[in-house]
Amino acid sequence: MEPKKGIEIINRAKQTGWVMEPEAKDLLKRYGLSTSTFKWVKSLNEAAATSKDIGFPLVMKIVSPDILHKTEVNGVVVGIRNTEELTSSFERLSALKGFAGVIIEKMEKGVELIIGSKEDPQFGTIVLIGIGGTSVEIYKDVAIRMAPVTNKDVVKALNSLKGYKLLQGYRGQKKANINNLSDLIANFSNMVYELRDYVESADLNPVFCNEKKAVIADARFILK
Repeated sequence: MEPKKGIEIINRAKQTGWVMEPEAKDLLKRYGLSTSTFKWVKSLNEAAATSKDIGFPLVMKIVSPDILHKTEVNGVVVGIRNTEELTSSFERLSALKGFAGVIIEKMEKGVELIIGSKEDPQFGTIVLIGIGGTSVEIYKDVAIRMAPVTNKDVVKALNSLKGYKLLQGYRGQKKANINNLSDLIANFSNMVYELRDYVESADLNPVFCNEKKAVIADARFILK
């Protein structure tokens, strides 16, 4: 059975085998998931105009069907503060292989999380929830649940993380919006469960959660 939403996005991505970030975010929005404010642009003039709309500081990221892991080619520039830095960043990224534009994105703040999914041959669609940044690699601070999950399941999973105290307002920081975050993760689990015949794995990394909201700053879908 075809998914209700976004089948044309998935079909367009079959040639490369994965969904590039701007279209991945489009797919997420169709399922009611919040993403950071961004625009996919293909020229320096577009980038400059977008920077005025969104406002500095900005993030710029390469969009290329040939580049699956942007950080491996230094394809992500954070904290762009002015037009000069915008220009030099665009010129460098536009020289990368398969250049298809860049994402100009608002910088988000909050606790950094990683949320993902994978099709397991034994358990089916599983969802991974973890505190993001270097803690994922160093501490393996993640919780795994079978999809779809409820908001109650998500809250229990978050509580099981060693880094949960970060969401509770660690060292004077404001408490993160757990309700918004649990909604996002539960909706994501429903989405990947619906797309299980098409999507092998999905990565939302990073997701930022602060006292007001939870938003997805980067996303990638690997197709079957």
